[in-house]
Formats: sequence, structure tokens, C-alpha cells
Amino acid sequence: MINVRRSVFDALVTMEQNNSYSNIVLDSAVSKMDSRDRAFFTVLFYGVIAKKIQLSYILAQYSTKPFDKLSINVRVALMLGLYQIMYVNSVPTSAAVNESVNIIKNVGESSASGFVNGILRSIDRMKAKYDKPKDKQLALSIKYSVPMPLISLWRKSYGHEKTMEILENLDTAPALFLTVNTTKINPNLFLENLLKSGVDATLCGNFGGKEIKNCIKVRNSGDVTKLYGFDEGLFHIQDISSVLCANSMPIRENMRILDVCSAPGGKAFTICENMSDTGEIVACDIHKHRVKLIDDGAKRLGLKSIKTSVQDALVYNENLGMFDAVLCDALCSGFGIIRRKPEIRYKDIKECEKIVQIQKDIAENCLKYLKKGGTMVYSTCTLNPQENENVVEYLKDKYNNLKLLEMQTILPSDMGNDGFFYAVLKYE
Repeated sequence: MINVRRSVFDALVTMEQNNSYSNIVLDSAVSKMDSRDRAFFTVLFYGVIAKKIQLSYILAQYSTKPFDKLSINVRVALMLGLYQIMYVNSVPTSAAVNESVNIIKNVGESSASGFVNGILRSIDRMKAKYDKPKDKQLALSIKYSVPMPLISLWRKSYGHEKTMEILENLDTAPALFLTVNTTKINPNLFLENLLKSGVDATLCGNFGGKEIKNCIKVRNSGDVTKLYGFDEGLFHIQDISSVLCANSMPIRENMRILDVCSAPGGKAFTICENMSDTGEIVACDIHKHRVKLIDDGAKRLGLKSIKTSVQDALVYNENLGMFDAVLCDALCSGFGIIRRKPEIRYKDIKECEKIVQIQKDIAENCLKYLKKGGTMVYSTCTLNPQENENVVEYLKDKYNNLKLLEMQTILPSDMGNDGFFYAVLKYE
């Protein structure tokens, strides 16, 4: 029998020790769990990661020892127990405390079991009350568990009101959006059949000031592979912000399009569907196993125009030829998808500055593939002007023949979408 809390503990320790990606650690940990255990694991695992700053701050106020000096096992066990006390109403406090104590005993730190027990029971008796800092920005950092440098960046870039909207949305679950494969079915008919199958869904309609006809928001879907139309390739999963980006590319039938950082292929699929599966889309990624994701997705959707290639976006390959349009969805800090990968919020912003030069190099390499009169869409899933608007301005300043047609920053909203940025540039 699987001890879910112990599995979460082990996964969190792995995250702390190896600076791992949460989705990879989670996928490995839940592979042999049933749906109920998997759901409980996900709530605890992502919850502790997302609330790490707040949990650590509260625990430090109740601990007789400096919290950051405690062993990694004790810190993780305490955070796991506290998260359940504060945020998981279905778990009795006694279970949250006892399981954390048992975990500490089982990992060979029995001498700390009384310490863990004492802190968690004290916090429970005090209803998790803690002294809130007078510094307003520090208070926001603790409340939303977002580092102060990132809050400062957002306030400087988007203003206080928009920053508060971003922070508030971090505590909500990201929505699930389906992009309808319009080469096989009309979106309205797909929605009608989806509703008949018992799924709660709606057409997205207007988003970001534009009408989006090929995107459907789904609630309480369960296993997406069991949804109506999955096996038939009638849809693929893609956030509505990415759909808006893909739809922004001016297309006509039989174009030749390059997607330099394509995996897992969502935007390439949408562009291909918008082009009625004509022409050719060359979808690239540097990793062979990720290129396979694109191949598998295109095969399920029945898209014949997508060709894949293992290719480094930083290296020009003349054998690829020239293209009518290029999608440059550059690697980035990922500050727009924190709800999906909560560990991203803890990235060092100064370290992220190193990414900017790589983004510029990738974008400039993309321009080498672009025919005169062609279009390049530069996009990221981050909320950081250095990686977004500043890169676009750099390109415009260096290449006088580039004309900016459109530029949009998409903030997380009540619709449940990710944060995103895209710019449409024409090579004249």
C-alpha cells in the first residue's frame, strides 16, 4: 500500500536537493498510484512548493531553532504538515501532525520527532496566527509566497493594480483549454457533442480583444484522454494565451512555416489547422524525445503538413531552406506559468538576465530563415519586459527592415489563462 504523504515528502526532498522540475518529479512519483492517491499527492506536492515562503516564515516564528538551520528532512516534514493544517480541510489536524512525526522517525531522525510534533501542535492551537511584517512588500511576499524581487519587477513593469491581479490569480487553478482540430470538425459541433457526453464546457469567444473560434474551456474534465474526440484527434490541449499567439500569425494556404522551439507542438498544430493542413510546417526541437512528442501529436490529430527535425534553434541550418513565416517561441524564465510549475517563482531574477542574450541570438537566427515579405512571431510564456518588449526593441533597432505589426502582453486573468507575450514582426 502506498503512503502518499511519504511519497510527497520524498518528492519534495528531491526538489530541494536537486533543483528539479516539479512536473518531472511528480510524473515519476505518481506513475503507480490510482487516481485518488494521484490527486491527493498533486494537491500536497504542488501546494507545499507554491506556499514555501509563507510556510517557512510561519514555522520560523514557532521554532526555537533557526528554521533554515534545521535539516532538510525536518524542514520538509514541517512544511508538509503545516500545509495540510492550513489548506487541506479534508485532513484532520491529528493526521497531518502524526504523519509528519512518523515520516521523521522513518527517515532516521527520531530525535527530532518531538520537535516536529510540538511545533505543529502549537501552530494548530494558535490557528496558524503569525506576526505580519510592517513592510508592505514583504507582507505581500509572505501572503502570496512570491519573492520580493519578482514582486518588484512586476510592480515596476505593470503597476500595482496589475501586480495584485497577477498575485491573486496565482492562488487559483489554471484552466483547461481545448483547441479544436478544425480540419476534422466545426468547433460548434464539437462543443455540442462534448456537452452531450456530460462535460461542462464553453466556447471561449472573445479574449484579449480578439474573437477566438477554435478554443473551448473545460471544467472538471477528469482524464483528458477519455474526453470525447481525443482518440479521433478532434482536439489538443493548449492554453488560450498560446492559441491567441498561434492565431496571430498571418497565414494563407500552402505557406512554408518554421517553428524553431516547437515541442510539444501545440502552436504548430494550431497554425497547421488554421492553414487547413496545407503547405509545410517544419517543427523543430533540440531533443529527440521531445520531437517524438510533436510526431505523436501530429499523428493523433491526423495533420499531414507537419514535418519534424531535431535542430538547435541557435544554429543556422541552410538545409532547412527559406520560409514564409517563422514562429520563435523562445526559451524564457517562465514567470507566466507559475501556477503550472510553482517552483519557477523562486528563480533568481539576476540569473534570468542571462537568458535575454540567448533569446536575442535565437531570434536573430530565425530571421536568417525568413523570406522577404515574411512574418516572424516572437513569443514567450514569461512576464518580464527584459525578455519580451526589450528583445523586440533590440531587433527593431538592429534590423531596419523589420516592422512591428502587433505586440501583446497577456496577464493571468479570471479566465484561468497563463501569462504570455507575443509580437508579430514583418520582414520588409
